[in-house]
Amino acid sequence: MHYWPKTLDEPEWMGVVPMPEYGNRLTVGQYQEHWLEQYESAGTTPSGGDMSGFCGSAYATWAGGRLLDHIPGCRNLGWGGYLNGHIPHEAMRYRPISGWMHPAASEAFDQIYAAAQLAGFDLRGNGYRSADDNGAATRGKSCHGVGLAIDIAVLVPGHTWSKYRTLDQAFASPEFAWLCASVERYGYVVPAYEMPEGMRCGNSIGTGIGGCVGEVCGVSEAWHIEAVGVAMTHPDFEGKVDAATRHARRKRRNPHTRGPDFVAQNAT
Repeated sequence: MHYWPKTLDEPEWMGVVPMPEYGNRLTVGQYQEHWLEQYESAGTTPSGGDMSGFCGSAYATWAGGRLLDHIPGCRNLGWGGYLNGHIPHEAMRYRPISGWMHPAASEAFDQIYAAAQLAGFDLRGNGYRSADDNGAATRGKSCHGVGLAIDIAVLVPGHTWSKYRTLDQAFASPEFAWLCASVERYGYVVPAYEMPEGMRCGNSIGTGIGGCVGEVCGVSEAWHIEAVGVAMTHPDFEGKVDAATRHARRKRRNPHTRGPDFVAQNAT
């Protein structure tokens, strides 16, 4: 059902092969069973983390629990012994639709992309960025630097693949509406800090803080989504998000102070 949200209301579609013209050979039910088997099987991540039991905890969080409205403290979420922005490609997973990402975040985005295609949207984007590819404002702090964030190209005004000229148009687009309605099923969120104050997207409510595009900060980003479910449940990040969340709560008396927890990414 998380591969194709349509099946939540029409379970008979679990037996259908979606869009076979794109090379799909499995029914929705077979694909979901295969995905669950991959994560429930004993094994390790490329960084050495134990994958056993991960899927069960992640599924419970994404499907029935409440996700955080962003990933706090990405500067401290290096994994596999590597720092933010210095993760080698061999530790990650590559897909043409998302670039390099943390393997679990990449797998989850595959499902988002497939579901979006069924809805008529092409949501390919840009995942991991090294420290050298980020500006000074985001270097070593960005969630892109740990492979847990992706920028959706069609929603970046001025991008080659974008359909929209302005940020307002991107926020008002059917693609953004689909993200709000769908990505939390897969453990992703549109971060609260990336949206104008008061805007609701899924379970997130915009704070108006904004991220950084290049060296300019305080910019809302309709295109940026984060794999919160992976950060909250994957063994590579065990205990790290909890610590960052406690730190963020201590700062809550002044929620409009921009700090390292709320530094976003370059858009290009």
